[in-house]
Amino acid sequence: MAQVVLGMGTSHGPQLNIPPSQWHLLTEKDQTDPRIDYQALLRVVPRDLTEENTSEKWQERFDACHVALRHLEGKLRAAKPDAIVVIGDD
Repeated sequence: MAQVVLGMGTSHGPQLNIPPSQWHLLTEKDQTDPRIDYQALLRVVPRDLTEENTSEKWQERFDACHVALRHLEGKLRAAKPDAIVVIGDD
């Protein structure tokens, strides 16, 4: 009988796969994507995000995410599973 040896989860998004120096392209995409009412979103932003929107902060967040992903990778390798079941919504 099978035995579950590990459960884990992580979010994913384009920011994990492209360098922070190119994140501005995502802003441009969001501003022009017809599926997104960008102006409506700006009206409900809970606070000034100016301090979060710097190249230094983007790099800091990118680095932190990759440290966390490497941690998950280590846990997965240590578990040495015979099979992996991945569930996603895309």
